[in-house]
Amino acid sequence: MKKPLFFFTVVLSVFTASSLAEYAIIETASVRMDSSLFLPFQALPLLKDDEIDEASGIAASRYHKDAFWVHNDSGDKPRLFLVNKYGHTLAVLELEGLGARDWEDVAINVENDIPYIYVAEIGDNRGQYQDKYIYRFPEPSLDGDEIKIVISDIDTIQFAYPVKARDAESLMVDPITKDIVIISKREKFSKIFELKYPYSKEEINVLVEIGELPFRNTVAGDISPDGQKVLVKTYDEVFFWRRQNGESIAELLTKASVRVPYQREPQGEAIAWSREGDAFYTLSEERNGVPARFYEYKKNLESCQELNNQC
Repeated sequence: MKKPLFFFTVVLSVFTASSLAEYAIIETASVRMDSSLFLPFQALPLLKDDEIDEASGIAASRYHKDAFWVHNDSGDKPRLFLVNKYGHTLAVLELEGLGARDWEDVAINVENDIPYIYVAEIGDNRGQYQDKYIYRFPEPSLDGDEIKIVISDIDTIQFAYPVKARDAESLMVDPITKDIVIISKREKFSKIFELKYPYSKEEINVLVEIGELPFRNTVAGDISPDGQKVLVKTYDEVFFWRRQNGESIAELLTKASVRVPYQREPQGEAIAWSREGDAFYTLSEERNGVPARFYEYKKNLESCQELNNQC
């Protein structure tokens, strides 16, 4: 009698996974595609640094034009690489005294004229870690040739979800409010959570659920430096919102988005606006022998002018 039960369980689990995938495709297909907002992608030169093989998060440096802070997925040292869009590593930044169980995203926000880096220790494939961490520290301004620098003065923002532990790969910081936004990955609909500023560095912060997206497998997101535009990425699609009339992130992300063209990558889990907000970039983990490189999507200035700069 045990064999039929086992067979039923396997078939049911396969059917459920297939249904979720099919449902996600149906939902995202209903989101309008707008190919006019950004120019066709440009594949930039390959990354030169073999140490960057599982890129999971990128954020545009505020000090260094056309350069991005990049980190690997789980299993790496607690470090960030400063890499320009042409694939050259400019610096390696190590966070002293920290681990890197499952770093999944990085963001930068300017506060009182100082850019701060936020590193998200939020990956949790099995939903088994109740407490998660965000590490925050000033972005270093680097001069000269490639260097290694150690950061020891780091704020730790510990948080928990309101009901249960979840897996997430998307961290955003609102430049207007300094609120932190985290989007979960594995539910039928990705859940949107918020941590209002100011956040405690001594006690465990509890996130507030503020909405959900009509798709799943959210792997990255970023808010433009001016706080007006938002990108959210799955493995297959990129979604775009533009803020109107001072609306909150919660109000914005529960409105309809548009899909923008995206070149599918081997395992693309990273997206970031440029420092100027006039382009966005994606970066993939290396998979199946395909090396990593930045893909660049510049804003279509002619189209944006016709739309009164609504992109």
